[in-house]
Amino acid sequence: MFCNQCGRQAIPGDRFCRRCGAIVGGSDPIVVPGTAATEPTHPTETGRRRSRPWGVAAVVLVGMCAVLAALVGTGTLTLGRLDVASDRPPVPAVIAAPTSDDSGGTSTDSGGSGGERGGTTSRQTANAAPAVDPMNATIPAGVCGDGETGWEHDVPIELTGGKGVGEQPDGSFADVSIMESRVLGTADVDSDGSPETVLALQCSGSPPESCCAGRTSLLWFVAAFDAASDELRLKGPVIRGTPATPGDEDGPAFRAIEDARLDGASVVTTERISYAEQYTFDQVGGDPQAPVTVSYRRSGAGWEATVG
Repeated sequence: MFCNQCGRQAIPGDRFCRRCGAIVGGSDPIVVPGTAATEPTHPTETGRRRSRPWGVAAVVLVGMCAVLAALVGTGTLTLGRLDVASDRPPVPAVIAAPTSDDSGGTSTDSGGSGGERGGTTSRQTANAAPAVDPMNATIPAGVCGDGETGWEHDVPIELTGGKGVGEQPDGSFADVSIMESRVLGTADVDSDGSPETVLALQCSGSPPESCCAGRTSLLWFVAAFDAASDELRLKGPVIRGTPATPGDEDGPAFRAIEDARLDGASVVTTERISYAEQYTFDQVGGDPQAPVTVSYRRSGAGWEATVG
């Protein structure tokens, strides 16, 4: 038996042609109760209509396109998001302006350094960069003492990583060492129109390997150097601490610097009497154990100190 539609030989028992789907064999089509007996328009090899899910998706896609076209027409569709119409005015973005100190530079604080008691706190107060790396430079003679305070030395000290040992021309120890250094900042502390690099230097009268024993075997000093020079050229006297008067029979009590920072063109220190138990309230004008804050500002060729 052959198909009357396409001529393909039919297999006995088939009701439909396996090539074109036409009815073969001359039998009546199968009728499902409750429905009309209709010939399928595009039957499969088993005689059932092929499912076409893409048709549903096409209908949904056409609907979505219509909605999007309507939104574009009303102006509520923006790139990247769908906005909801609102009467609320837009909120402008607020950008904080950078702050600066009175010297025109940006202020940054860094941590303090250690020592026998406390250390130093650095604060950058000007934008000028020193012409020489202070941590790897030569500290001039006399910075670590004057014979009365600290250790008098007539030799420079070569720093490597902020540390150095004073040596005589023959290589022997020159009785002074710098154990640690801190850059407090750069500022025009003497108002000459040129900035200075202000350093805090922790000095000792012993070599690093044998330091340190007493309360005053480590002392901090603060010095200003010409920031525009290719060497650390000292400008003005070194800050060594302010004495507490009247003191005892030996004179004023010695205050050692425990902390230092640069505030604008002023150096601000925290100082404490080294041997406070040896003095009374009246001898030092207050509690001998209490630290004091001292503000140093250049006046002429020296520093003017204000306690409190």
